[in-house]
Amino acid sequence: MTRRFAGPLIIVWIVGALAGSAGADAGQVDALRVHVLDCGSMRGIPTDELLADVPDAPEKIDMVSRCFLVEHPEGRLLWDTGLPDSFKYAMRRIVFSTMSFGRSGIDQGDALPDQLKELGLDEDDIDYLALSHIHWDHAGGANDFADATWIVQEKELEWAFTQRDVERPHVDPDLYAELEHSKKEVLSAADFYHNVLNREYRAPPSFNTDPEQTKRSMDRIEALISKRGAQLWIQHDPTSGPQAPTLAG
Repeated sequence: MTRRFAGPLIIVWIVGALAGSAGADAGQVDALRVHVLDCGSMRGIPTDELLADVPDAPEKIDMVSRCFLVEHPEGRLLWDTGLPDSFKYAMRRIVFSTMSFGRSGIDQGDALPDQLKELGLDEDDIDYLALSHIHWDHAGGANDFADATWIVQEKELEWAFTQRDVERPHVDPDLYAELEHSKKEVLSAADFYHNVLNREYRAPPSFNTDPEQTKRSMDRIEALISKRGAQLWIQHDPTSGPQAPTLAG
């Protein structure tokens, strides 16, 4: 079943959507909670694409890959699934580190199912899955949650399963193949900030498909932040957002 919505793909929207859903047993969760999960880190990442339009940008930056578990009385939502743990990607991590003589590296972090088990949960307890986008470092464990309802951007859904013969940097369809036949709720949005400098200079990465659309998304999210007095957590930036393992709502 596919349902369609229009709006920005952000956790604020999704938490509101859960309030009107008919997902998990309401008795399972008695209050809103957001768990911040460690889904890996990347050290010494070149910025020639990420910060292409930022003046005097550093040559390399460190990045983190956070995932978020939103628990709500009407259901549990997992935001992103982190880095892949397959043999293929283990080899890529070794090559990446070796080619840089150890100056760069990728750490997968603890396996996401293991982190869920520490919270007393498993994959079947996740009612909704939301991927900020389908790059390999966000969709690495997506196939483990194919039984959840996938909340996905309309254009992202179309792009994910079409033009398979076209080279798409940072995208590996094998990582999310099991989602093709999952239940879906569809909405429209775009990805924008990777680092605080992207926000400061309103500068999209050069690999974004439509930089002007990204800038419009930046403007919309900044207006929403201002209107609601909200915090913005830049998911990849280790200096932005929560450091604690759990935030209580």
